[in-house]
Amino acid sequence: MKKTFLYIVIFALTFINVSAAIIYLNFKYNNIFKLDFRPKPENDTVILESPEVVELKNQLKQQILDSLAIEQARLDSIAQVDEEGEEDIKKPHNPIEANEQYIAQTDNSYEKEEKRKAAREAYENWKKKTAAMYEHMEPGKAAKIIEKYSDNVARDILYAMNKKKAAKVLAALNPEFANQITKVR
Repeated sequence: MKKTFLYIVIFALTFINVSAAIIYLNFKYNNIFKLDFRPKPENDTVILESPEVVELKNQLKQQILDSLAIEQARLDSIAQVDEEGEEDIKKPHNPIEANEQYIAQTDNSYEKEEKRKAAREAYENWKKKTAAMYEHMEPGKAAKIIEKYSDNVARDILYAMNKKKAAKVLAALNPEFANQITKVR
């Protein structure tokens, strides 16, 4: 028994010492698991950009500058035609203005999408609350109320309800209406 206890204590102390050593070395050196024992920088900043990432960024910057130069040349040619009076084109003569217009359009579509999401969330909340309320009513009375909704709303409410309660309400509905809202679409 003493031997077993002694082995457990030795194992626990060894485990604690090895864990402490790993933690200490990992804080002191770059990456001990990859055998990279270079000291970490003093300012504790981690270098996130590898040479490949830097090269890709430079390539992207160059592509953007090239495309802007091409766009500027196209717009300059349009401006020359416009100045000569041959053509009246109402496009921005500056790529920055074009980008600002694009950003404004994107912001508008983003706002519309946010409004759609908010409306959808409000509908989902209403549907859950209404379904919970109808679950607590008598099936016949709930069926009379549900029949007054449109097909899609009635279907959504029934599918949001507990299955047993929804089955009772569905049984109390007008058979034609029940068939109409449970059709596969």
